[in-house]
Amino acid sequence: MKSFSFRRMAMFCRLQAGELYFRQPWKSAAALALIVVFVTALPLLSGNGSMEEMMAESEDLVKVLITGQIVFLYLDLVSERRAIGRMMIPATYLEKYAALYAGAALAGIIMTVFASVVGGAVYLAAGHFLTPGQDGGMQFLFFRDGGMNMKDFLVLFLVSSAVPWAIPFVRRRKRYRPATVPCTLAAYFLTLFLPGLLAFAGVIPPKAAKVLTSVIVSALTAVNLVWGYAMLKKYESDQRYDD
Repeated sequence: MKSFSFRRMAMFCRLQAGELYFRQPWKSAAALALIVVFVTALPLLSGNGSMEEMMAESEDLVKVLITGQIVFLYLDLVSERRAIGRMMIPATYLEKYAALYAGAALAGIIMTVFASVVGGAVYLAAGHFLTPGQDGGMQFLFFRDGGMNMKDFLVLFLVSSAVPWAIPFVRRRKRYRPATVPCTLAAYFLTLFLPGLLAFAGVIPPKAAKVLTSVIVSALTAVNLVWGYAMLKKYESDQRYDD
């Protein structure tokens, strides 16, 4: 297994997704429905702002839920609680790493559609499922103004791609000097928010800050992908450093 096999990757992804989400589909759907109803209804219960703002808040909460799926999948991938752990299944590290993102993408798509339906039912029950659009048309939850824009996808992928290195990096902190982990995380977030800070201080104009932010987000995402794969390859040596 020296070369990457899309077939093995797909089979590994199907195995993990099948056991986590589709072994008991009705129970999974019911649990997801309750969670979606809760996070969707929170902005409605607060009653703060316009209907557009409350729908945006509902969408943001569901986005957090969707992004959290890669945490769930990663922890399942490295879990040692099974008789045969996922990492012991015959597949290369790259195939397992790719399957992690494929599974997260699949879960994200399913949850987006599911949340649109269930969240829409919540707004329907509240009498606010449809809201007038600027063009006089109707807007739907998660499909307002053409849906999520590229900025939303970049942010979601940035956060998701940081999980595979952040979790093991923090877990094996005893292997580094005491200041290594907090300083690394501080530098990471400072780099991410640097354009906004410069714009706030008046050093650069807002338009330049947006362009610089896009460049930094793209660069950090690439770093996340490479670093996450490197940390996964060190999985076996990391076990004795887990807390």
